[in-house]
Amino acid sequence: MTVKIQNFKLSENRKIDLGKITLPRFKDISFEAYNKLSENDKNNCKPIYHYAQLLGYLNTNLLENKYLI
Repeated sequence: MTVKIQNFKLSENRKIDLGKITLPRFKDISFEAYNKLSENDKNNCKPIYHYAQLLGYLNTNLLENKYLI
């Protein structure tokens, strides 16, 4: 989904309130779930680290929620 705002003139001191936009997060998956994925699906996962400790993965193919607010 893309939201495009165009042809809008903004003076120096004006602010625009676009309302509340909540973007969905990628789904967190565990080590076990990651290990069960195919090699192709593993390429779509990003590791989550806290300093040097691996906490899990974000699956960029799955979202936590299937909607935007």
